[in-house]
This record gives sequence, structure tokens and C-alpha cells, in this order.
Amino acid sequence: MNVIRNCRYTMSRNGSGDDISDFASDEDDEFGALLLMTTCVLVDVEKIPCRTSILTGNAYIDELMTSHPLRCYENFRMKPHVFLHLCERLKNLDVLHDSRYLRAGEQLGIGLLVLCLGVGQHTCAERFQHSMRTVHLCVKRVVRALARLAKEVIKPINRGPVQPEILEKPKWYLYFKVCLSLITFFNT
Repeated sequence: MNVIRNCRYTMSRNGSGDDISDFASDEDDEFGALLLMTTCVLVDVEKIPCRTSILTGNAYIDELMTSHPLRCYENFRMKPHVFLHLCERLKNLDVLHDSRYLRAGEQLGIGLLVLCLGVGQHTCAERFQHSMRTVHLCVKRVVRALARLAKEVIKPINRGPVQPEILEKPKWYLYFKVCLSLITFFNT
């Protein structure tokens, strides 16, 4: 510390015109530390809970399933029985699970609200009373689960040989060949 003071003293005596030692004094260091501690204490004291609505995510899903079917359709673009069947199908495929704090139906609801309505994740977090991280993970799980379901549901149908009209015109056959190749690729 004496070396630093000597350097400051030398710098101020060499004619810089500014008294550098005033800015770096021990009192200023103590004041800065006190200011930092006060700020930390104030930040910890003034925490206000966010997302404290009475209606939780589970209650919201239950309300949509038991109320007028139009409400479920407006939120998830499907009727309640279709929503419940999709949830059971995803559970049976073992791609969507109940977790400690989230039922599979609530996860599916969060994912479908974001996918179907384009609702932002902040709005979804407020509606379902979960953190942004939880909402993000739910959307990610639901997208992966629906992609897995699509592999099981969307399969090319063998309609027999290719129609002669398509085979005779190479310009059309090229498009159909690419489409069939893509469907086969994504289903394997």
C-alpha cells in the first residue's frame, strides 16, 4: 500500500496538476464499500413476489376442460375431448410425462398456447403462474413430443404404382419423387 501511495504522491508532484491521491484515498474506498453493501441490502430487502395469481396453471386447464367447449377451442384450437385424447396419446408414447410440479396436461396447454396462438412466453408465464425457464422447457418438450407423434401418425400410403400421367411427364415426376423421398426420410 505504501508503494501505491508513493506512486500517487510522485505522480501528483510531477506536475500533472490533478491531485490523484484525493480520489484513491482510504476514505473513498470505505465509502464505496459502504455504498456497495447498502445497495446489496436494499436489493435483498425489496423483493416482491411475481406471479401470485390465485388461479394456477392446473386450475386454468381444469377450468377450460370443464367449461364451454368454445373456450378450449379458442385457446388450443381443439375441443376438450381432443385435447385430453392428445395428452393421453403423448403419455402412452412416453414422450410427455407428469413431473413433480407440472402435469402433462398443463405442459401440453402451455405448448399449444404458444404454438397455436403465437402467445409470447412472458404472457404464458403469467397465465400459468410459472417462471420463464419453466415455460421455455414446457414448449420445448411439447414441440419434441409432437414431432415424435408426427413420425407415428404421418406415414406415406402405398397407393400402388405411380400414375401414368405423372410418369410420362418428367417435369411433374421430379416434384413427386422429391416429396416421397422427403416423407420417407423424415419417417425413418
